[in-house]
Amino acid sequence: MDSSIPPLNIAQISDSHLYADLDSGLYGLNSHHALREVVALAAQRQPELLLLTGDLVHDETATGYRHLRRAVAPLNAPGLCIPGNHDDLKLMREVFAEEAGLRCDKSIRLGNWQIILLNSQVAGKVSGYLAQEELDFLELSLTKYPRHHALVCMHHQPVAVGSQWLDQIGLANADQLFAVVDRHPQVKALVWGHVHQAFDEQRNGVRLLATPATCIQFKPKADEFALDLKTPGYRWFRLHQNGHLDSAVERLQTMPGVLDVDAPGYAEDT
Repeated sequence: MDSSIPPLNIAQISDSHLYADLDSGLYGLNSHHALREVVALAAQRQPELLLLTGDLVHDETATGYRHLRRAVAPLNAPGLCIPGNHDDLKLMREVFAEEAGLRCDKSIRLGNWQIILLNSQVAGKVSGYLAQEELDFLELSLTKYPRHHALVCMHHQPVAVGSQWLDQIGLANADQLFAVVDRHPQVKALVWGHVHQAFDEQRNGVRLLATPATCIQFKPKADEFALDLKTPGYRWFRLHQNGHLDSAVERLQTMPGVLDVDAPGYAEDT
């Protein structure tokens, strides 16, 4: 593997909660407008790849997924997508097959890195679970390319984030995930969305990273559902060919709208 290859720049965008209606959103915040603002911010780093980690379209409409494709088009980078509990994976695949740009591939190898995307969605549930076929795919991918550093993505969080209500709707079989990860030292990070907040810790040398939503934010360390007043954002990555990983969250400087904490929204249909 060629260590002279420059770092890979990646943007992770998550939990956009778009609607077919461009005027819709959550708690008074227009989801489409907020995503556009975050995309403009992310474009400043000129990412070469996008990771879209679920809850992309709130109302599960083909129009919503077309809005998503147009919204991220200014980044001029290919995007890999996984579903969250609010997504329709079949519909995602159908819409993204219409044009180049976004796709639902499960892995990609770029330079010395392998990026693996796992589907943690469970039909009819808010919480997540990795089916055996997902765990088998992870095991096979890591076994086949042991010299590639690995970034593993999913929608649901595999560890507690310290919010009681969120910790009840995370990844139900995280122990099975970690059993695979622990066998493969090339795994450098696990990455997810779902929690609408930043998170950055480590487990056995593996970074555990969550990204904020591009719309409303959830208050960290809250036992019950509560909104945070932080602005929307995304997470950037620089993947170095020696396995080093740089990553941080960037947020909008100002709120792209006015939050209405009393409006009907996410809490009613989690």
